[in-house]
Order: sequence, then C-alpha cells, then structure tokens
Amino acid sequence: MTRNFFQHLPGLFPILRGFVDRHHRGTRILLLGSSSPDLLKQSAESLAGRLVYRELSPLLWEEISGSTTEGPLSLLQKHWLRGGYPLSFLAESNQASYDWRESFKKTILTWDIPALGIRVSPLTLERFVRMLSLQHGQNLNMAALGNSLGVSSPTIRHYLEILEGTFQIRVLQPWMENQGKRLVKTPKVYIRDSGLLHTLWEAMDFNDILAHPLFGASWEGYVLEQILSRFPRVRASFYRTASGIEVDLVLEQDQKRLVVETKASTAPQLTRGFWTAMADLKPDVALVVAPVETGWPVRAGTFVCSLTEALNRLNDFFRPR
Repeated sequence: MTRNFFQHLPGLFPILRGFVDRHHRGTRILLLGSSSPDLLKQSAESLAGRLVYRELSPLLWEEISGSTTEGPLSLLQKHWLRGGYPLSFLAESNQASYDWRESFKKTILTWDIPALGIRVSPLTLERFVRMLSLQHGQNLNMAALGNSLGVSSPTIRHYLEILEGTFQIRVLQPWMENQGKRLVKTPKVYIRDSGLLHTLWEAMDFNDILAHPLFGASWEGYVLEQILSRFPRVRASFYRTASGIEVDLVLEQDQKRLVVETKASTAPQLTRGFWTAMADLKPDVALVVAPVETGWPVRAGTFVCSLTEALNRLNDFFRPR
C-alpha cells in the first residue's frame, strides 16, 4: 500500500515556495495532513510569511446539531459515544462505528505516531494510550505511567508531547493565580476525541459508557473538547485546591473570566466546594453544562445549561476561532 500523506512529502515545500513566489497574486493552496515537529520546522523555513496553519478538529457538536431530524438528546448521545470523525459518526450502526474506530486506532498506533519519533512497538504504544485513557480527566501521574512501562519520566513526557502534537490528547494546565491558596500544580490529561476514548475503554454502546467508572470524566472531556476547539485563543485552565475543591474549566480573555463545571446528570447538584471555588475565582458567569435539552438559572450569574446553550453564551463573551 502506498502512503502519500502530505506529512510524508516534506520535499514538497521548496517546490511550493517557488510556485507561490511566481504566482502569488490570488493563489491559494490547501494542504491537508498530520503535523509533526520536523514538518512544522521545514514548512516554517521554506514557506515563512507564506503559510497559515489551521487545526481541523473532528466534527464538533455545533456543526452537527440541528443537521438531522433526530432528537437533540439522542443526537448528543450519538456524537458523545461515537466522536466526531465523520466515518465513525455517520456509520450505520454502533458496531460499524466501533469497528471503524478500532481500525483507525491501529493505523495511528502502527504507522503514524511511530513515524514521528516514538521508538516502541505498537503493542507497547497501545498499552500506553490505554493507560492514558484511564487517567482521562484526572491529574496526570507520569511516575505511575513510567513505572508501568518501565521507562523514565522524561521518556513519558516525550511520548505525551508527540501525542499532544498530533492532536490525540489534550493536556490542561492548572490555574495558578491565587497565591494565597494551596493549588494543585499537576496538569490533567484528556483523550481528545470521545469516540476514540470509548474505543480504548472497549465501550460499544451508550450503556457501556454509563457503566464505566469514569462516566463523568467522559462527559467532562467531551464538553471541554467542544468548547476548547471552538475557542482556541481563550486561555484555559482548571482550578483545584489541595483540599479537593475543583472547577473543571476556567476561561479567560480580555479581562473576562467564565467558569464551566460539567455534570453528567440531568439533575445536577452543586456542592459547597463549587460555591467556595466561585468565591475564590469571582467569575463573570458560571455555566454548569449537563446533558439536558433546556437549562435554568441557579442564582445570579450561575446557570445550568445544555451544551448548545453553553456555546451560545460563550459566543457572547469570547472571540471564536
């Protein structure tokens, strides 16, 4: 099989530079492919001043909501379960979607990621990614990962950088501005596409997700990915104190601060810790995003809302991509 993806043709850059320089007026060239550190370096050297990078995410909720006659909650569950890769989301059945994601996962682990610098067997790499999936939405424990694989923390960090650079995972940093509090300094890790996460969990249908001990973390990661892919320029972090008080997402831009808490229940309950965090963070607005069709106000400045309502409110606060 011939693999002619753009990332495997770095020698194309000098040719494109000459073409663009000769025909620059009105010329637009669209290049699609995975990125890698070497590829980005070569493109920056060869096409400096001539190139704009765009991250293309899998299909987002805002792109598919309202696109079918399917009910909003049913469609939401389908997107959450299958993720946003088109052939997974549009598959005729959950089984067909799962089979496609399983094949896609093997392709990534066997071909694409090893070609970018992870010199381990595909089986070891799959084990590493599966272990990451069990830390999804949790504070990243590199020591535990290293001990399990028998490698050093710098090696684990290298693996993580490649997975993050190829858009397979998202590493979310902690909010660190309050010097009067003992705040957690360890980042959190998420598998970016919820469909791939559920494949790593071997979750075939929505009941399998419901039964998983990290069900709430699955919803958290799904919501965060829809928001952060929509607003990549917004400064994003999470808030967690040493005593366990936590808010899933803190968003800041242009002196505005908005917090997002996720609840996988249709009747979310807010704890005393949540209100303590609100007193510490003093956000302009707090959104509690739940799998509901229509939300409701909790108190001044705090709202339970659906994912669609949350994205609409965020549009009023921040500049989208």
